[in-house]
Amino acid sequence: MVAMQLDLYKASGADLIMGAGRFIAPKTIGVGLNDGGARVPIGDRVVLNLGTHATIPDTPGLAAAKPLTNVEALELDRLPDHLVVIGGGYVGLEMAQACRRFGSRVTIIEAGPQLAGREDSDVATALLEMLRDEGIKVHLGTKVLGVQGRSGQSCIRPQAIRPSKAATWSRPGASPIPKGSGSSSPVSRST
Repeated sequence: MVAMQLDLYKASGADLIMGAGRFIAPKTIGVGLNDGGARVPIGDRVVLNLGTHATIPDTPGLAAAKPLTNVEALELDRLPDHLVVIGGGYVGLEMAQACRRFGSRVTIIEAGPQLAGREDSDVATALLEMLRDEGIKVHLGTKVLGVQGRSGQSCIRPQAIRPSKAATWSRPGASPIPKGSGSSSPVSRST
């Protein structure tokens, strides 16, 4: 999947530079390349894609349950019987909808009052209705207090303010890549 995306990017004519960089002069970036060496691109306009990486919230039992992030979920070789998505952001919603359309039972647990928390309420309401119409269970205003079991095995029971079903996967969220981290990968494994 990543190779395909890189090929499409290269075919677009854009120059994709993978590495850690910093501005060294106006309109000039020094880049230490991932595969060694360095480049110094100069341009009138510089576009930075700093990305995010998947994060696992500090919820009791969640890290021990070894939940999948969006990265590992795309590498699954089988469909989960039941997918629990923790968080109502776009990546989790896309994964939830895809797995439901392939036949999994799906439950979304969102701590906030609506899905896609940064969207206007009418957009969030439309998303909620669409997902529920597809048979996805959505729990809004529900904080996961703890998790027992292990992802992908017989049973994980999220302990939430409102009870939810057994699960095999969770999508906890994304965090900005810290400034100066040197990371050039927009997504990194957290488990």
